[in-house]
Amino acid sequence: MNRRSTFAACAVGIGRETLHTICDILNMPPPVAPSAYSDQVIAIHDAQKIVIENRLADARRQREPYTNDPNQPVDVAVSFHGTWSKRGFTANFGIGFVISMDTGEVLD
Repeated sequence: MNRRSTFAACAVGIGRETLHTICDILNMPPPVAPSAYSDQVIAIHDAQKIVIENRLADARRQREPYTNDPNQPVDVAVSFHGTWSKRGFTANFGIGFVISMDTGEVLD
């Protein structure tokens, strides 16, 4: 239950304190302690990282039609999109996507 509530909080973009307030409003027990909450966030991140790496590896394997030598650069049209964790110039985290123009798949 703790991991599921932590995952839900991360998915909607709220933190432990907001989750605590929601639990108070719903007359539920509070979420786990801050250190345990942090451990849950780390465990969720690690699991998601494994899944993402596997999916990106599959996407990279699909580049074989473009070249026979995996050590050579690939001449392929891509689109790059990026975003930050929050607006303004105070964001500490950003993410970018390299998308194939031919297949529409995320390459990296």
